[in-house]
Amino acid sequence: MKRRNWAHLKFVDKLEVNKKRGASPVIYALLFLAVAVCGCSEGITQVPPQKPATIIIPDAVKALPVVPNDSIVIAQIISIRPLAGIFLWQVELDLLNSLDIQGYTNMTKANTGQALIARTRENMDVYEIGDKINGHLSVKGDESGTFYYLSEINKER
Repeated sequence: MKRRNWAHLKFVDKLEVNKKRGASPVIYALLFLAVAVCGCSEGITQVPPQKPATIIIPDAVKALPVVPNDSIVIAQIISIRPLAGIFLWQVELDLLNSLDIQGYTNMTKANTGQALIARTRENMDVYEIGDKINGHLSVKGDESGTFYYLSEINKER
């Protein structure tokens, strides 16, 4: 890019004017400031911030995991406690084995050999402490919290 030599400009009434090339950068700067101050240019004015849209998520959707997950587990019942609400029972399990289900992430495999607490909607009156069971175990929840959900429970033979 060619550099301009501004030394040849003459001062007339304290304004720089070049009769051959037009107004100087000082004039352009003053015009830019005048446009910016009056707000005449859309590109210069700031757009007021807008309030983000509020997204309403139904409660039924909030209990879904981000990643679809499921596993078939073999576990021993440590304790059974009735609950009030959607989930009828809370079951403490000693997780003996966790098997993968094709197409799903197994989020319980890391807990094999550990005790964990699961919730279920199935009737747990037919089971006793110490029973070995198998069933589907998955992690449910969202950013506000997660829990283990036990379903399709059968007594291990």
